[in-house]
Amino acid sequence: MNAWTEDELARVGRADELRIASRRADGTLRRYITIWVVREGDDRHSWNPGGKAARPQENWNHYADIDLPGANGKTLDQLCGKKPARLDIAAWMDFYRNAPKPSASTSKAKTVNMGSLPFRVWQVFEEMVAARKAGKKTAFLCAAGILSHYIGDACQPLHGSMHADGLDGASTGVHSAYEEKMIDAFPKEVRTGLDDFAIGKLGPALKKVTTGHEAGVACLELMRRSARRLPPTRICEVYEGLGGGKSKATLQGLWKALGDDTIGCLADGARTLAMLWASAYRQGNAAAFKNAVSEPSLKKTYQGKQFVASLHLANLDPDDYPLPTA
Repeated sequence: MNAWTEDELARVGRADELRIASRRADGTLRRYITIWVVREGDDRHSWNPGGKAARPQENWNHYADIDLPGANGKTLDQLCGKKPARLDIAAWMDFYRNAPKPSASTSKAKTVNMGSLPFRVWQVFEEMVAARKAGKKTAFLCAAGILSHYIGDACQPLHGSMHADGLDGASTGVHSAYEEKMIDAFPKEVRTGLDDFAIGKLGPALKKVTTGHEAGVACLELMRRSARRLPPTRICEVYEGLGGGKSKATLQGLWKALGDDTIGCLADGARTLAMLWASAYRQGNAAAFKNAVSEPSLKKTYQGKQFVASLHLANLDPDDYPLPTA
């Protein structure tokens, strides 16, 4: 099989469904089938939604293009407001139904993808709280591990931007070059940079949260800070200025230009994750968790199809995501 091109991988990575058709011996196409797809590095994984996939609606939950202008010109970020920000699921759905696609997007979908990262964090946090109150340490630990992935996404500027893989929705390959290949090329520098990072540089300690909505807002605020610290457009422009691709020279150039701010983003993600873990654990009157959790019990939990079920934004029940009353 031929290798995937960067453009093909980028287009697959931003989609959730593909229609594929195989060719008969005479060259004609058979009837298409619909498959779910997820990109992983330089490859992609696919499966039939009627098969064994536990979380086929996962992809959109890992990002939210908060800098995307809506039909009225206001961005998703602006829709959420400031101090305090609000996550209104109905407003997000309406925004996505009417928002125009970025100017360089080649997507043939009728609407933009409904990225829902803060709502996924809201959901997982509430699962942690419920597990803590019920004294279920395996479920708590499993949900905490799942949360780490999404907060890891939230501290990466490209996961909160319409410039996720190129300026204005283009597909240039910058996403995997910056987030994967650059980090893989400088593991020692990343570790040392985080070990030596002065956490006080990030500002005052984060306030603990008590509700899923507050956890989702904490995710949104992390995305905002990451974009201010390292604007997605800057990442794209540096990448293009280096000629693109994933050569050693390109990766070195990315690290030289963006490495320090990348460390800052990662450190901010780590402290946000720690705050959310501590916030969930302190709730309820259950006894302190003791002893190790076995790997088989963890595996059984996270492989359960209904454990923190991952659904597209449009398939979530709005009643599960109420706005705060005050």
